[in-house]
Amino acid sequence: MAARISGDKVDQMVALLDSWPHDLKLSWSEFITECYRHLHFKYSRQALCRHWLIAEAFTRNKKRLRDASVPRKLNHLTVKKAAERIERLEQQVKELEHANQTLLEQFVRWAYNASNRGLTEEYLNQPLPHADRNPSILP
Repeated sequence: MAARISGDKVDQMVALLDSWPHDLKLSWSEFITECYRHLHFKYSRQALCRHWLIAEAFTRNKKRLRDASVPRKLNHLTVKKAAERIERLEQQVKELEHANQTLLEQFVRWAYNASNRGLTEEYLNQPLPHADRNPSILP
């Protein structure tokens, strides 16, 4: 019977998983073999899975290695479309920044004119009157 997995061993196994090389397939049997080779202790997959940190690190690194192995297919058309979209979005950002600046300048002008007329912030923040849109009443 193998000794219990201590916190120190859990940390070592998580570190081993986090440093797993891209060229080596990650499986439970490979991981158990590498644990024995590097850390000099051997446990079953079931014993390792009982420890949440080890199971989580295994799943996280399995996903990391799988995502890294998927080649990104970028062709000329994809890059061109992306560049055009970036250009459009950059232009849109410039237009929105300009509109925002214009509105800020207008607000400052209105605030100055309102304070010169003695209008308070409470007066300016009054709700709009209710619009009566009853179609039965014709003028």
